[in-house]
Amino acid sequence: MAPLNSRSHENILNAVVEELSDTRAQDIPLRIPSLVKKLHQCQGLIEHSGSASATSAISRLNTLITAKLSSRAPEKRWAGIVLVKTVIEWSNWDILSGAGQWTRIILQILKKPDSVQTKTLGIVTLTRIFIVLAKFPTLVRELVTPNLPAYLTTCLNLISKVSNNSSTNRSLKDDRSLLQYVFESFNILLPRYATIFRPFLSQLEYLLRSCIVHQDYIINTPTLNAARKLFAGLHFCAPKNTNAEYWTLSLRSLVKQTHTTSTYVFRSIIEDWRPPDGLVLPVLNSFDFAQVISEPIKGPLGVAVWTEMHCGIARLIDCLHIMESFFIVETAIPVAIPVGAIMDLLCRQWSVLLPTSNVVDMYNKEIGLDERSKLFSGLPEIHVAGLRALGAMVRSELRASVYLLLTTLLPLCGLSLPKHCLRGMSNILRRCADDCLSTDNFPQATIPAPQSNENSKHKSTSNPDAFTSDKEASISKSIDSKVHSAAKALLPILLYHLDVSLMHPTVRNALDRAAVLTNNKRAMLGSVLNHAPGTADTDPPASILTHLVRAYGGAIEIDPLVRPRLPVIAVSGKGTGGVLSDELDDLTDERFAYAPEDLANFPAPLFSMEGKEEDDDVLMDDGLESSIKPAASFGKRPDVGEVEQMEGIDDESAKQPKEERRKVAVQPSTLPGNTFLDEYRAAILPEEVVDNDDDEEDEPESFEVEMGPALTRLMAKYEGEESSDDSSESNYDLEAEVKDHDVEDAADYVR
Repeated sequence: MAPLNSRSHENILNAVVEELSDTRAQDIPLRIPSLVKKLHQCQGLIEHSGSASATSAISRLNTLITAKLSSRAPEKRWAGIVLVKTVIEWSNWDILSGAGQWTRIILQILKKPDSVQTKTLGIVTLTRIFIVLAKFPTLVRELVTPNLPAYLTTCLNLISKVSNNSSTNRSLKDDRSLLQYVFESFNILLPRYATIFRPFLSQLEYLLRSCIVHQDYIINTPTLNAARKLFAGLHFCAPKNTNAEYWTLSLRSLVKQTHTTSTYVFRSIIEDWRPPDGLVLPVLNSFDFAQVISEPIKGPLGVAVWTEMHCGIARLIDCLHIMESFFIVETAIPVAIPVGAIMDLLCRQWSVLLPTSNVVDMYNKEIGLDERSKLFSGLPEIHVAGLRALGAMVRSELRASVYLLLTTLLPLCGLSLPKHCLRGMSNILRRCADDCLSTDNFPQATIPAPQSNENSKHKSTSNPDAFTSDKEASISKSIDSKVHSAAKALLPILLYHLDVSLMHPTVRNALDRAAVLTNNKRAMLGSVLNHAPGTADTDPPASILTHLVRAYGGAIEIDPLVRPRLPVIAVSGKGTGGVLSDELDDLTDERFAYAPEDLANFPAPLFSMEGKEEDDDVLMDDGLESSIKPAASFGKRPDVGEVEQMEGIDDESAKQPKEERRKVAVQPSTLPGNTFLDEYRAAILPEEVVDNDDDEEDEPESFEVEMGPALTRLMAKYEGEESSDDSSESNYDLEAEVKDHDVEDAADYVR
């Protein structure tokens, strides 16, 4: 299907406006899904409204949305909120600057007796508007600062009511259907607008104390979790430069509250634990043991009192869950964690165990069996809550340590790991991919400013945020850079040093996805080089080579994958006639037999560097490709017949015995190049025969020897035993001795 052009988008947008105008109030909820889908097709037009006709269509749509929000019909108000949520996602600066009117109308809708669905959608839409506006300082000052306090007050009035004639003391309403959505909205907006939340700090503290623990009324688990996260994030509202102190004091108060509750819950047993210095806890006596178990006064946390054993166990578990939330919620600045106090608290919880035998020394005889049995039935949940709190505290540091350990070990033994080890590491591998893909590690999307053209020149100058850098306009959140750095370093190791044939396909896909989305060159290169093979029933998965080339096509380590060339072999010697040391060794091999007349046709070096000094670090480019003369085969030795055919050995030479053809008559005049001759003679001839001086009278015209390293050693031996006779006699004796031995006997003789 061909993409729609700008004109088609305008037609669709005009059709949406006409349909909204003509639809009756009772029918509009049924039409909204299709209208929203059509608006999604016009996303590009709404983001960049360049032409006058497009600007006119968008203006008509905005006017119609405002009319729907202000309508008396609840169906139209609901439809107007849906349209605002849809349009605000990809609006430009001009449309966002007019969102203040929509914000004020939706705030009025929240105060009306509309349905829960309408109010829930209004909370979600306003939250999204405030998030989008956070990228523009000017709009924050003009729209968020005057409207967000009204939004906070409205939301607090929706879920609570003022009690005891005090504006700070609030109690929950009986209708708690909006409680979770309000807390979730506050959790999102609090880190972005902490200064605006600061006047509401005391109201939130008082209200949250009745929501973070189980009370007589029922609060579902998602609402409890949202309330606990909001309670742990109140340090954002602390006065300037006191965020860390507020967070630490709140956590210490929670630790003391947990100790106080434990003193009452564990009264039926005699604990081995002793409180540390400075920790003052209530002391129980015989009168207290005679009463029903309860916490008569509010503890340091300020939560309500409780009665009965099941309520005490639930309160103890709630305190441990709140402690877990303190370590889950991100902090504004680095904080000091009281590790010693926390570990002492957890050790106290874990020291109370179920009796393994009939031990009565640990029982408090003043407490009945019924209370002690209830305590033992709740111990597993208490221990699990303590483990979760400990896991949340050490999770970040532990993950970073595990990643660093695997980064060191896997290059040494990763390819030797069996299948069950790799499958056991699946959770670690997936978590590594998730840590690399954390949304906090990517730059936040920016909303484009209006384009400056003939139809919108008067608007482009009205956007002062267009001159603000993304760094100043975006809201950065605190992230654990240590975990992210360790996961980023581990990702290439996982893709290159593990046997992908034993890895689960979903895990490998997650690692590849993380490598591509994070634009990690080393990880993508490792995935391409260590490609996952196919199975008997399935084809190999698609390679991410295209993503690698698209991102790093010009990198020198990527170019050989896309345009492979022959391997470069170092050349020994200088000049055009240099002989490769590897090729010289091949000449001595028994399977590579060259006749004397074939040396003139010996293949030239892989590339010519005539007139230049050799440099091993020189990189071949396209201009050198024409000078490359490849050998016969790479990775496979050719047969003798192939060598003969390749080197041009005629039939008569081929019919000669092997021993005869392996003798080389060195004719200086027939060798191509003095450098080749000098190196060849220096390699296989005795020193007194090789004469590099200008005196050519001592140089023999012809000399027959057998090739091979063994013969070279044999000639060296004869060289030491030769007398001072002339060179012709020495050569004659050496030739006679060589004829008496074949190559194998000569090799055995040398050995």
